Amino acid sequence: MNPLLSRFFGGNEKQEVQEIPIIPKTIHSLEEHQRISVVGWIANKLGQLIGVEHCDDGQLMVDVLSKDFTELDQENQEEYLFFLANSLVTWIEKDEDVYFNIKMMQLDSNYHKHLLEVYELVKSYDNIYFNKKNPLIQDISEDDKEWEIYRDVLHAASSRKFLMVKDEELEQYRNDELLLDEPVETKEDIPLVRNKAKTKLQEIEVPSSKIASYVLLISEAITNMIKHANGGRLKITKNEKSIHFLIEDRGSGFPLKILPYTVLMSGYSTKKSLGQGFTLMLKLSSRVLLKTSSTGSTIVLILEEEE
Repeated sequence: MNPLLSRFFGGNEKQEVQEIPIIPKTIHSLEEHQRISVVGWIANKLGQLIGVEHCDDGQLMVDVLSKDFTELDQENQEEYLFFLANSLVTWIEKDEDVYFNIKMMQLDSNYHKHLLEVYELVKSYDNIYFNKKNPLIQDISEDDKEWEIYRDVLHAASSRKFLMVKDEELEQYRNDELLLDEPVETKEDIPLVRNKAKTKLQEIEVPSSKIASYVLLISEAITNMIKHANGGRLKITKNEKSIHFLIEDRGSGFPLKILPYTVLMSGYSTKKSLGQGFTLMLKLSSRVLLKTSSTGSTIVLILEEEE
């Protein structure tokens, strides 16, 4: 039917109505509007690379105007893209180590690859970040540079299973649901703590086929703690996705120069290390985190539940 006649007589054709997105009242400034637009562009570009429907039409660059970033549903794929994009912009604003933050998120390999690709694309355009913070420029010490080199090399050499971290990066594991917290001070404590850990794993219904391996991990870790680090504590925490063994000692720490041998060479041991356990830890754990200093070390063994 002729569109003009259909105004008078009606028609069966459905007329598509393009809804205009509601611009949130929280956009008070040009800078904030630009920030949200950048988040939308990054989310849409990431969606294009991953192959999300509607992203080829730029839909997320429109939808972002009506999104509240504090109430995103990460189970929804498009809102998950907004979450990743907003995280990336926030890291850039705060001048944080984006590569490290992406590593710590433990993303699906497809998201990990393409989020890095988008970051490489946008990082040279400093002028688009009106909200970028300008902290006082601080020289990175040679020790910190060396630490970062060892961290990155060991992470790559272990197929991303072993990662050196700072103390504050362990808080998320310490703050999860606490299942067990036991001191380990003498040899006599080893079988007692090992049995308590086994009982706790049985209580939370860990499959019996896995308990034997987990108890072996704990036994190796706390034995080395007594032998080389003057004792410490074993903590077990969990969340919805994983169980964590935190082995905290009061030793003198791991010298950086021996870490590649301690972590990557089977059977390597020195008096200054926790012994020969890293090979076993890497084999039986999903991931291994290490925080070390001259006042003590913390190893976190992450055991991810299979879906």
